[in-house]
Amino acid sequence: MLAACPVRKPTSDTPVVVSDHGLEPRRALRYLPGPEFRATTTSQSIADSTITTTTLDTTKQRLEFPLVRKQLTVAVASEGTGLALTQHVDEVSISADGDRDPAFRARFEVDVQKERGTTRTTRLSATGVVATATQDQAPPALLIRELLTLTAQDEVVRLPDEPVGVGATWRITSQPRLQGVQWHGVETVRVTGLTADELTLATEAELIGPPQDLSVQPTQTTRLARGRLHLTKQLTVSLRGLARTVYGESSAELDVIVWNHGLEVTSSTTVKTVYTEKPVP
Repeated sequence: MLAACPVRKPTSDTPVVVSDHGLEPRRALRYLPGPEFRATTTSQSIADSTITTTTLDTTKQRLEFPLVRKQLTVAVASEGTGLALTQHVDEVSISADGDRDPAFRARFEVDVQKERGTTRTTRLSATGVVATATQDQAPPALLIRELLTLTAQDEVVRLPDEPVGVGATWRITSQPRLQGVQWHGVETVRVTGLTADELTLATEAELIGPPQDLSVQPTQTTRLARGRLHLTKQLTVSLRGLARTVYGESSAELDVIVWNHGLEVTSSTTVKTVYTEKPVP
């Protein structure tokens, strides 16, 4: 097993700005520890790429990723003044559909199967402010795979400090780093339902990757010309224990330029992903 490694920048310095406190009655929303539970997640993606060289030769490619299904054991316990959220991957499987290229499927399955038996531990406050987040697995080898991981395993939704009710809306800004790439993100959260124990939310997030070098070698330079990730989700979360029912869709766009011995290769890739999560009864 690999040593624990940080997964993303902690969000303790991330501001939450409430634009609408919602209807009365309002109350302060807080996450609480709860019993251990099991959950199932699924994700499936399609990637379309256009590759253009200095000689203006153009190649188009589509990759249909198999559906990935994970069985998780999740627990939220009190730790000091906050909470410790652990998510253990009990089982991982991929569907028989998707791209038929055996070499691609083999590489993809090896990457996915690395997640079996791994544990992600997030230490956070009752409002979802993350102090530390570690995972006993190295991040995926490709930026696209890590974007898919980001889509599927986002942090717990941040809650505002002040009381809110149904219809409340707030905004969260962030600057996550993925594979050494700096992103600037804004997420908007709206409360669509609220009971004593459950919170129903609609979220929309936009992350922008400004132009930056990804790799600089003596004979080759790889540069991100443009990056964009748009993500929408509808979710119901139990405030006690954080069991979630989620449906999410995302679209990631990456424009990358590679200079190698005077040859320029430009690739534009769009990845669309559908993600679900639900507790196992």
